[in-house]
Amino acid sequence: MKATTLPRWFAVAALTIGLLVPIGLAVGFVVLPGPTRGLLAGDGRNGSVIETLTILVLIPAILVGAWSLFTRPGRTATRAVRIWLALWTLAAFYFAGEEASWGQWFFHWRTPMALERVNKQHETNLHNVSTWFNQKPQAFAEMFIAVAGWMLPSWRLLVERRSGAARWNAPQWADWVLAPAPVIPSALFHTITKVCIWLPGFQRNTMGHPELQEFAVALFMVLYVIALVLRLPAYNAKAPAASTA
Repeated sequence: MKATTLPRWFAVAALTIGLLVPIGLAVGFVVLPGPTRGLLAGDGRNGSVIETLTILVLIPAILVGAWSLFTRPGRTATRAVRIWLALWTLAAFYFAGEEASWGQWFFHWRTPMALERVNKQHETNLHNVSTWFNQKPQAFAEMFIAVAGWMLPSWRLLVERRSGAARWNAPQWADWVLAPAPVIPSALFHTITKVCIWLPGFQRNTMGHPELQEFAVALFMVLYVIALVLRLPAYNAKAPAASTA
């Protein structure tokens, strides 16, 4: 079994989601600009549909990732793969929690005074306290999505198509670190939102909107985590070394 093998249903679903979501949003911004832009409200305000979807999209990544770590495929996978999966599961949990200010948006409690003094938006979260809890991990995630989400995986597909799988001389860890082919469109979606920041006109405040960028990150994360979980049997520590093809 190739380590990159994924069930057909997931491949179809991931490709469909990764393609239709950005296309649907782009068409919506052109055909129905008012209602579609209204989805981009942030900070828990009324109409913050995209921001709420960001939280909801991350929940499957958290549940599937956590569950798989305590089931047989997760327990028998190599230690490096388990650690990698645990890190992404924790990242999804942190992302979702911070996005909802750990429930403050839904339950409307008052921010503790000690946190309110250091939080620039006076909310119950950490990402408004220091760049180490916000911009720096965000920059790493965005760089990872660009490089390991679509650049290297696309290069890998090109090399395999032209020269055969044997010519892909990548280390074994690249097989489970790089996003599989069906996840590439969702990674490209995020890169498109980043590019749109630099474009003139309405693109900056639509496809380049910060809330849409965060949603694109969440969409990639859930597909990436589920893809890794589905491939866990291929990384069984007692099984023969998985092919890097």
